[in-house]
Amino acid sequence: MSPPLKRPQPNKGKAFGLPGSEKESTGDESFHQTPVFCFLYLEAGFDIDSLDDKEKAMALKRINKMRKMKWQDIMAANRHGLGYEKIAYDSIKVGIPSIITPDVNILAFRCFNMMPMLGWKNGRILHLVWFDPHGKVYDHG
Repeated sequence: MSPPLKRPQPNKGKAFGLPGSEKESTGDESFHQTPVFCFLYLEAGFDIDSLDDKEKAMALKRINKMRKMKWQDIMAANRHGLGYEKIAYDSIKVGIPSIITPDVNILAFRCFNMMPMLGWKNGRILHLVWFDPHGKVYDHG
């Protein structure tokens, strides 16, 4: 009779499973993976229904490009190209869902020429919150 199998210990720690648990280190496996896009937290007025047909096509085209890239390549890309920039929490001019706390890195990805889609990264998942083709979500100062 073989010995019983050891049960793996559950993941523990402050950053496990929290929206802002982005790790920007080479030890994070997600940086070697392609992104997964989550639309669960899209805000009314900045969701897919708020986009016109041209904007929907632009958003889908950008998501299609990004889904073929690894996170490490997205993170290294120019912020005005296929990359991103971090947006300060206090720069947001619209309502912020309660799931996004001040410690969460809000990321903006250019999607509509220079206007962005915004969300946060948790592991390999990009949780989208705002499609912003008219530049209303944050201060572009």
